Amino acid sequence: WSLWQDTYLIYLEELDQEVEDDSSEGKGWLNDLSWLSALGLEETFHWDDGGDLVNPAGEHLFVNLTYEGEVLDVSGDFRVVRDDGGYHLMREIIHTA
Repeated sequence: WSLWQDTYLIYLEELDQEVEDDSSEGKGWLNDLSWLSALGLEETFHWDDGGDLVNPAGEHLFVNLTYEGEVLDVSGDFRVVRDDGGYHLMREIIHTA
């Protein structure tokens, strides 16, 4: 619900449009998943190495989400972690700016 609220509802608000029930209890976000098709990722990933060349905890990066091609103030933060099997990506948090 939070992703729906922070992307789709904000997009509609900018168009001066509303949905009938925008509450989490209304489940409009869950009953009609068509809004997900307009979500995307900004083409540029942003690395946050904190000045370290190699961070033992893993390298951090974030990417901004888009809705209908417009960059939003919503980003996903990830960490690239190395283990015995190679590298994998861990989601840290998705948040609004």
